[in-house]
Amino acid sequence: MNLRMKLLLGIGIALMVTFTLVAVFSYLSMERSYLTLEKQEVQNTLDSAVRSLEDDMKHTYSINRDYAAWTDTYFFAQDQNPGWVDQNTGSDFFTRFDVDYVLIFNGSNTFVFGRGYNASSQMIEKVPAQLERDIHDLNRADNNVTATEGTYGILDSPAGLFIFSSHPVLNDGFKGPAAGRLYILRSIDRSYLEALATRAGYQVSLIPAKEVAGDPSFARAVARITPESPIAVVPENADTVTGYVHVDDMRNPGGYYVRITGPRTIYHTGWDTIVVFLACLLGAGIFIILFVLLFIDRVVLSRLNAVISAVRKNGHDTILHGDKSEDELSRLAQEIDPVFSQLTESRNELKQSEERYRTLVDQLPDYVLVHRDGILIYVNPATATHLGYTPEMLIGKPLLPFVAPEYHDIIKKGMKKRLAGEDIASYEIKVAARDGTYHTVLVNGAAIRYEGNPASLNVLTDITLLKQAEEVIRSANEKLEKRVTERTEALSRANLQLTAEIAARNFAEQQISRSLAEKDLLLREIHHRVKNNLQIIASLLNLQSRYITDSKVLGAIRDSQSRVRAMALVHERIYRSENISEINVMEYLDYLAKQIFRLYVLRPNRITITVTMADIMANIDTVIPIGLIMNELLSNSLKHAFPDGRDGKISIECTPQGANRLRFVYRDNGIGMPEGFDWVNTESLGLQLVRDLVSQLNGTIVLGPGEGTIFIIDIQKNHAGKNSSS
Repeated sequence: MNLRMKLLLGIGIALMVTFTLVAVFSYLSMERSYLTLEKQEVQNTLDSAVRSLEDDMKHTYSINRDYAAWTDTYFFAQDQNPGWVDQNTGSDFFTRFDVDYVLIFNGSNTFVFGRGYNASSQMIEKVPAQLERDIHDLNRADNNVTATEGTYGILDSPAGLFIFSSHPVLNDGFKGPAAGRLYILRSIDRSYLEALATRAGYQVSLIPAKEVAGDPSFARAVARITPESPIAVVPENADTVTGYVHVDDMRNPGGYYVRITGPRTIYHTGWDTIVVFLACLLGAGIFIILFVLLFIDRVVLSRLNAVISAVRKNGHDTILHGDKSEDELSRLAQEIDPVFSQLTESRNELKQSEERYRTLVDQLPDYVLVHRDGILIYVNPATATHLGYTPEMLIGKPLLPFVAPEYHDIIKKGMKKRLAGEDIASYEIKVAARDGTYHTVLVNGAAIRYEGNPASLNVLTDITLLKQAEEVIRSANEKLEKRVTERTEALSRANLQLTAEIAARNFAEQQISRSLAEKDLLLREIHHRVKNNLQIIASLLNLQSRYITDSKVLGAIRDSQSRVRAMALVHERIYRSENISEINVMEYLDYLAKQIFRLYVLRPNRITITVTMADIMANIDTVIPIGLIMNELLSNSLKHAFPDGRDGKISIECTPQGANRLRFVYRDNGIGMPEGFDWVNTESLGLQLVRDLVSQLNGTIVLGPGEGTIFIIDIQKNHAGKNSSS
């Protein structure tokens, strides 16, 4: 067998083995990938459904807590304020807060009030007797009447399944002793589960543990749940996949399983893709093998002898002495090996360079385009994709029609300066997509030579989502500032009226004292109302976030929600404190940290925080900026400092510096700032807000040395804000 036959046979076998291995490994890899994707989708959906259920529990408990810690409710539980019922538990109360039953037991565990609302008939109804008895028994069993803490969860009753919240009835400022206990419940019925399923995208159901124990298929499914893997994903059949996770009810820990059921869309799509891929691979393999063999035989081997003859005729002196091989390839190598070696090396270097450049440009997510005299001569795939075109539809077209008219002069001036060799700073413009919408982009460019002639290379970074997020934050800040201004003006008017009344009655010391008490009560009520309104804003932001899928906008809304809660906490601390002019900074920061941890729903004990300082009192104009600063630093640490679920520690230390200065040292032992990160000039809204608030307090902030992230903040203790005089 000569070299020609050996080569063709070897190449054919090698290609068949290669395509077979590619097919087998591709099938195994793709099937595993789609199974993993299906499991991840079910886990994410189940986790989203459980978070939605927990958010509804927290929302119901927040409403309960606000109404329970209220003097009007306190007097009603003691049979001293009968008007409370009609003022606070009408049909608008149930529809506004989306709850179904309100019950009050007094300090003797006696049922004193109950009311429900039927959403179907839109009528007030009585509390089922069985539900009343269940809560009465729960009070007696757990001694809830004398408990000083609230609770929430799921309550399984013969009257139905409910989201359950409970809180002791206290005076304003959470002062006792408790006059009883307030319960607010929301039914977990078919309509609620359908709404939960709509949010999750899967069918959602709650299955009692006793039903799971009696059904072998359920039992085998939930047996996969372990502390390390709390979510079980089980393909029920070829068309359906389910997921399970534990939830507790008030009287039976682990008494329920949340179950979601949905079609195996990803898995079937994967199978279709695998079949099409293998079919295409088989067809391509047959074609390529035949083509390669035919090509090598006709174009290469049949001409080798002719090439060898020509080379030997023109370069006989280059024959390598000592090589006794007689086959065509050996003789050709003796004649032209040096030349071909140099040519191959040059071509490889050129190909690698071209591949690196094209791969870089084609994979860039930014828009890359080249134009000459305002005519597009190259665009990368990202440019065409984001604007809704194909590259062929853009090349050869004028650039200006794709730019918003108000930016035409900027583009023309930039083109002239760049071709003249001048440096141009980055600038923003808006470019039009095929559907008529405009994308805001940041333009960077340089003058180059393209195909031998001068041209302009431009890289456009799409910042549309960033602009939209900034607009949302700006609008929310304007509304919040307007609400604060209105509340401040109302407070000023109340102060003026109270001052006039005191001046008119200063002849009677007893009347002056009474007026001062009324002023103190009024200020506490105003702070209470401001706190409630800020909490409503936070709740609205929380509800809105459930319908947002964009991670950047969702992150911006959650950051705004955290800042609003930090301000609401200041007002809450004021109206609960004995002295409404000053707040205990340590108690405020300790409670603020717990609220932020609850917002991020962290695994218990994974990250710990300590607040170390003496009992330092400060006014509201100082505490609000301190709270916002610590809110931003804590949020940044919880989001970025401990990736991949790692454990960590956060500490806040404060020491007085003279009569009217405080020094805060904030540190975490996380991964720290990225190398080269300029946190002073960053575009991060959170760090900009921290710098501005420190400046507002006539202070300084520096990044300290050491492991993790350390900020040293020196501020004025009692800062007089703009509204301090009022």
